[in-house]
Amino acid sequence: MDTWHHDLRSALHALRRSPGFTLVTVVSAALGIGMATLAFGVAYALLWLPLPFPQPDRLAAVSMERPAEELARPSQVSAPEFFDLGAQCRSSASRTAYRETSLTVLVQERPQEIPAAAVSADFFRVLGTAPRLGRTLRPDDDRMAAPPVAVLGDRLWRRRFGGDPGVVGRTIQVDETPTTVIGVMPPGFNFPRDQEVWVPFAGRLGASPSRAIRNLRMAVRLRSGVSLEAAQAEVRTIGERLASRYPESTAGWSGYLRPLRANALSPETRLALRYLGGASAFIFLIACANLIHLLLVRMTARRQELAVRAAFGAGPGRLARQILTESSLLAGAGGVLGIAFAAVLLARIGEIEAHSGLPSWIHFSLGTAGILFSVAATAAFALLLGSPAAWREARRKDLSPLLKETADAGGSRRLQCLRAAFLVCEIAASVVLLTGASLTVRSLLALRGEPGGVHTTNLITLWVRLPASRYADGAARTRWIEDVLARLRAIHGVRADAASDDLPHYFHAREGLLTPFDPNGRPGPDLRVPVHAVSPGYFDVLGTPLFAGRDLTDAVAEGRGEAVVSESLARALWPRGPAVGRHVLLRCGGAAASFTVVGVAADIRHGLLNAVTAPVLYVPLAAGEPGQVGFLFATRLDIGRLFPEAERRIQATDPRLPVFDAMTLGELRAYILLNDSRRTLLALLCAAVALVLALLGVYGVLSYTVSRQLRAIGVRLALGATRRQLMRQIVGRGLALTLLGLALGLAGALLLGRLLAPYLYHVSPADPVSFAGIAILVFDAAFIACYLPARRVLEIDPVDVLREE
Repeated sequence: MDTWHHDLRSALHALRRSPGFTLVTVVSAALGIGMATLAFGVAYALLWLPLPFPQPDRLAAVSMERPAEELARPSQVSAPEFFDLGAQCRSSASRTAYRETSLTVLVQERPQEIPAAAVSADFFRVLGTAPRLGRTLRPDDDRMAAPPVAVLGDRLWRRRFGGDPGVVGRTIQVDETPTTVIGVMPPGFNFPRDQEVWVPFAGRLGASPSRAIRNLRMAVRLRSGVSLEAAQAEVRTIGERLASRYPESTAGWSGYLRPLRANALSPETRLALRYLGGASAFIFLIACANLIHLLLVRMTARRQELAVRAAFGAGPGRLARQILTESSLLAGAGGVLGIAFAAVLLARIGEIEAHSGLPSWIHFSLGTAGILFSVAATAAFALLLGSPAAWREARRKDLSPLLKETADAGGSRRLQCLRAAFLVCEIAASVVLLTGASLTVRSLLALRGEPGGVHTTNLITLWVRLPASRYADGAARTRWIEDVLARLRAIHGVRADAASDDLPHYFHAREGLLTPFDPNGRPGPDLRVPVHAVSPGYFDVLGTPLFAGRDLTDAVAEGRGEAVVSESLARALWPRGPAVGRHVLLRCGGAAASFTVVGVAADIRHGLLNAVTAPVLYVPLAAGEPGQVGFLFATRLDIGRLFPEAERRIQATDPRLPVFDAMTLGELRAYILLNDSRRTLLALLCAAVALVLALLGVYGVLSYTVSRQLRAIGVRLALGATRRQLMRQIVGRGLALTLLGLALGLAGALLLGRLLAPYLYHVSPADPVSFAGIAILVFDAAFIACYLPARRVLEIDPVDVLREE
């Protein structure tokens, strides 16, 4: 015990004598351990955190996908495919289908939109979760003519009913339909994402659901003893069978089965996770290189000290133990700071991701697994710092060469080259990450600046859900919307307003099969296009120009009406002639109607800003379908002032209608760019940490080298060398290594740019602005890191230095 205390005191004393080395080493270890722990914490939450269900390894997701599509995304299944897969798949003990939606629930006498899910009867059985109160769905509940029932989530139960156990059996209004509450789920259950109500979906499928409309998610619980590989092979075989039986809707599609967790992550989330993992590995290696070459510098300077201690009786084991104690202190301090750094970042990520659409079971926190990982990383750093030097000292036999060395010896030529190689690799790795971050930043800026065919300034959107039971008639629905528009237009500060069943970036559009006709009445090839029902003035409010013709007048009579086509649709249907005056036949939802094209509008990006512009057909509101209606305002009022008044005026026409999702179009664009913003922030964080580590390496090595060569510098000053010459030499040495690292890093950045190319928008993978900007940034930062230790030359008095020696 006394020996251990003595080693600890000696180690602390040695580290206090070298505060610069200690600080640089601890910060490097903290950043390396912190970023590694952050990457592990995110990966653990997304990939390995156990699902909150019994036997989670037996849960799998089934989907239909197009394997031939580039960057194919996991699809869903149609209702007929769900029934076919469920009947033919022998690998599953139970299966369920579900669809996220929202329902209007009367909460405290006010209609509110509640996140909900329409599910099949076996939904809760597949997940293996029992209710807190009452029961869950039975097969009899999931029939077309079954009485409406609902299962409530714990939060809604407490908020709406005050936690009253007598809610089971009570009738509530759900979508204006009397619905019996049959159960309440336990706290924390909100699968699949943030749901608060679950209802049977049988009554919501329609009389004959289409195989081409894949809007259901499917989950299965595998039978005991059935492997994922065997179940996947069976699902693929069933998919091939369906494709051959129904080629018009399923040709080219195939069945896939994956673990439920894996299927829940979007391609964007997987990309961000891969980037974080790769960048963290880079940073960890940079930190390791930093620590190794700092250790080489320090141990080269301490060789004579250790030899003297050995000459006075310290054995090889004692010297090795001393070195390991120092490295453990450095790594331990860095580990504590790294854990705190990772915990803060994980908490911040948890706040950002709370409403990003990730599955309900994902929670970002350090946790026991993260702490254990940090401890292991800290131990690895301690061994990395101390083991090589301790092993060398333990094996040393002859001390005489070390005793003859001068105090300012800089080490062998081989060690100097090794230290230089480490510095060059650090700078190169930081340049790669910085350039990748610059490319993603410029891509995000290009996306944010993408007008998408609209002017987003001073535009506010909100939504109203119209129940089909009272607004099925197109003419009645149009009269109600016109009445509401007139009331909203009367609000002081509203310059213009419009309505549509799908506003930009909301993804509510329905699809229809469009048949164009030439002037002689001959039909052309069919084309499947999104169909938007809009009010007159819609394009004017959005600031979208009409290239030809005029706006809609909402005229629909005897199956014929007016329509406006987007510019890309006009080019696709009539590349050689004018579109205005042409006729089209639209088949949508089992109905068919003819329209005359009266105008051509500029393309609007209704979906993602980086997606290819889709051709769109705009029809009058009366030709739309009952459901949600979006209102668009051109106003300088903020949402806090506009929304209460707009809600009051809308509910004055019908107090049972919920008004929800009020936001500016700019806020909506920021939301749909969330994944791009997340990747950009992640790239900036990793690049900043890498740059700091590289600069710490440059500064630490030069600073420590200067401190150990004070005598040599003093001698050169005494012999006539100028301080400017010495500073230029020290700074030049660091900048030469920086330029070499820059060259290697920019070459690596070209390769990284090719990997990022599919995710960049209007930015070249070899963007000269990014490459030049990063080169200037790194060179300037490295110059400062070299100049700071070189300034010590200005403070050296050669007489004092020589006297000290």
